[in-house]
Amino acid sequence: MEEGLLRLCHIVSGVLWAGTAMFLGWFLVPAVQEAGPSGGTVMGGLMRRGLSTGLTVVSGLCILTGARLYALVFATTGLATPAGLVLLTGGLLALAALLLGFLVNRPTVARLAKLGGAIRAGGSPPTAEQTATLATLHRRLAGAARWSAVLLGGATLLMAAGRLAAVV
Repeated sequence: MEEGLLRLCHIVSGVLWAGTAMFLGWFLVPAVQEAGPSGGTVMGGLMRRGLSTGLTVVSGLCILTGARLYALVFATTGLATPAGLVLLTGGLLALAALLLGFLVNRPTVARLAKLGGAIRAGGSPPTAEQTATLATLHRRLAGAARWSAVLLGGATLLMAAGRLAAVV
């Protein structure tokens, strides 16, 4: 019973996390950058609707359920099986994506929101320094979003391969 519920939670949260990360990294963030100041409005709307909180919840749920599943299924065999090794590698990729999100994406989005608010409150176009800072933060966010997408895409492929390795 526990294993079945864990698998369900792990798969659903993993699909939501990886799918959202891939959409953001490969499509939305680059499009928002191309849109200029209007893109900031779109990202602000997503944040107000809980995108950051939602990603935090599903990523945390995915990592926690994955760790528990690994402990249940591979507690004694672990790295001695091909499936255990493949799934552990996928889990490490997902953990790297989680760390990237917390250490780079979240703080960068927070800085962008703060700077955007300051620019709007000023009522005039951004200064040269603000424009340069915005460009740097946008590049950092785009790069981190792409890396998150790649890491989670790799984790997803390894999870599928791990399941196949367990059957073979």
